[in-house]
Amino acid sequence: MSENQNNLISEEEKLLDLPKQLTAGDLSEIMDISPAEIIKELMRHGIMANINEIIEFESAVLVAHEFGFKVLKPKAE
Repeated sequence: MSENQNNLISEEEKLLDLPKQLTAGDLSEIMDISPAEIIKELMRHGIMANINEIIEFESAVLVAHEFGFKVLKPKAE
């Protein structure tokens, strides 16, 4: 596989389609990152949340960006 194809695959893997509401634990599973790391990043942004607490979409986007993920805009209901 060429280097260009590898870059395309890695970009696709880093693209997330998140629901409007999710918990810190859900975000952890989707991103395949430790829940503790997600919670630490939320705390760095001034958000106190535990693993089962629902976090706002905008907060999830901030955390995802910190870990190098891109997030699709939520679908209008």
